[in-house]
Amino acid sequence: MRAGQLRHKVAVQVRTEVTDNMGGYTETWATVTGMSAVPALVAPLRSNERLESMKLENDVTHRIMMRYRSGINLKNRIYWDSR
Repeated sequence: MRAGQLRHKVAVQVRTEVTDNMGGYTETWATVTGMSAVPALVAPLRSNERLESMKLENDVTHRIMMRYRSGINLKNRIYWDSR
């Protein structure tokens, strides 16, 4: 992948749980340290998965490509341009 294609800056975030002082918690997203401005390619894409046999519905609107970084897994999300 050419460096010129990585023209977008994305943030890698992880879900955290913050206690609400009443015995419960609130889920929030926090940016992973050192991954607040990762160069990436964000390309528009349109794909839909509908609800079938009690499965969750997923909408994929963009494809994100970046260079390999250790520590990123399926529990993370990519935050780009307030999306």
